[in-house]
Amino acid sequence: MSLAAQAVAPIYDQLIAERGDLPAIAARTAERTRREAAEILDFSSLGAALGAADAAADTGDDGDSEDDGDLATGH
Repeated sequence: MSLAAQAVAPIYDQLIAERGDLPAIAARTAERTRREAAEILDFSSLGAALGAADAAADTGDDGDSEDDGDLATGH
């Protein structure tokens, strides 16, 4: 360890003792925020729902069990 590093370490240690390890607290908060944002912005389940809707559209099933009949004539 250099002389400069030895001189700075006691000051840093004193600041940590007085105010807490702010860089470590900030890093933990940033990681927690990143995980929460990733969970909120997870659209992977949306892909499955869209796939099911596409499959229903391909079969002509609109999810309505009633017979729609001819929309132009209403019969």
